[in-house]
Amino acid sequence: MKAGWFALKLERIKQIEGDDFEALVTDLLTDEWLARGGNNERPIGGRGKYVADGGRDWGLREGVLPTQRSDAFRSAHNVDPLIPDSEKEIVFSVKSGDWLTLAKRDATYVPPKSGNKKNAQKKARKKKSSEDRARQVAALVAGGELGIVINTDAPDAPANQREIATLFSKWPALAGHTVEQLAPRIRIIDANHLKTYLQRRRLFGDFAARWADKLGVELPREFATFEEWK
Repeated sequence: MKAGWFALKLERIKQIEGDDFEALVTDLLTDEWLARGGNNERPIGGRGKYVADGGRDWGLREGVLPTQRSDAFRSAHNVDPLIPDSEKEIVFSVKSGDWLTLAKRDATYVPPKSGNKKNAQKKARKKKSSEDRARQVAALVAGGELGIVINTDAPDAPANQREIATLFSKWPALAGHTVEQLAPRIRIIDANHLKTYLQRRRLFGDFAARWADKLGVELPREFATFEEWK
């Protein structure tokens, strides 16, 4: 165990996977949103049992911005915030492991299979219902953003963004949206950024202590009173 967030190792973030990684990202997003003076009514999702298809995507409904804007957060902590300044809907999809394959699967539109008329209509209704509930697509349709948070490196992030945007552009709901329009609204937040983020924000409290322990970091002790500090 090392003292303070500055001792955090990238490998420890990469070791947090699945349910634990989704829980870590959910806690970081929730903490930042509240720390920046965000409205408690805006966050949605991010809770419940982990499922491999991203059922715990964390989002922000279309609505108010946090009181503290991105530039003020950046100035205070010398790191980019996780949550961008956007009044449109924002969705964060948390991926661990082979994140690119999972992200491409989310972005791939699968048209209803052909069959007899009755079955085709049933499948079409089912697919339409599924499309209507696709939170990532809905955010992009509304002019919002998609943040893909991963527990590994993303050395080819710009190319990955375009690849994912190309798949999203094939959804009927996004007809008329070009790859050039969609790609800038798809952010990839990798383990390197999470490491820098944790080191520079230097979080304290029960929430921080829980994750510091899992990440092999020993936080300096907090003193309740001046006399205790002395």
